[in-house]
Amino acid sequence: MNHSPLKKISPHKSIACLKTILRTSTPVHVMLLHDGFLESALIKDKYRVFSHTSASNIYNFWDCLSKDPKKLYNMVVNLDSTSAQDPEKSYGFFRNSWYDRPNVYMRAALFFIVSISSEDGTISSGRIEQNAAKKFLFGKLRAFRRSDKWFPTYHHELNIAEQTETIPKTHQIVIPAGTYDYDFLSSSKRYGVEQTPIVHKELRELFYKSDNIILTYFYHPELLELFDNEYVTMIDENSNITIDKSQCRELIIAKP
Repeated sequence: MNHSPLKKISPHKSIACLKTILRTSTPVHVMLLHDGFLESALIKDKYRVFSHTSASNIYNFWDCLSKDPKKLYNMVVNLDSTSAQDPEKSYGFFRNSWYDRPNVYMRAALFFIVSISSEDGTISSGRIEQNAAKKFLFGKLRAFRRSDKWFPTYHHELNIAEQTETIPKTHQIVIPAGTYDYDFLSSSKRYGVEQTPIVHKELRELFYKSDNIILTYFYHPELLELFDNEYVTMIDENSNITIDKSQCRELIIAKP
């Protein structure tokens, strides 16, 4: 993985600090594979990286991109051309039908083109908007090359805790949990087929009973309470460590 062609949706300002914690001599396992930015950043610094997901459509996108980026690129360009006259109508149709497509490359192409045009960076949610960097991202798609230090893994119907049980205890695990939403699994909360449900209290339990897990989040004041202000490093807009909550943008939760 030489770079990611997707929009950033996971914590990334904390990556520089994260690299000072992780050992290059020990494999790193990144859970909740999605945008691939953390993985590509670690690979550039010579880490061996294993990505994990239970979301079949996320795995499908990266699998297709790894196997034949040119084929996927050509499909994306064709979709972009055919939808140019009425993008709002076309993208609405793409969004409602992409996951039923039997052709795995077409499914991956639709996932990509709608995701980069969504204000949330996800195919299932967010207002569709013109992406000024679209052609640039198309170029990154075409130029993608899989690294021999990257190992994506699909876990059918396993939750995050069950996935971590498949990883050696001597390896390092990073869980980029992203946005803290304490109501994520209530009946009023909906999530897309490409999203992995997260129960943050269960992540907290997993963190405290393990010695090899690091969590990263976008800042939310209730996270400090959830983790009793323990093991928390606050990161500001410029990727520097801060002690000022008003300047905090992301959190790293890691044992020394």
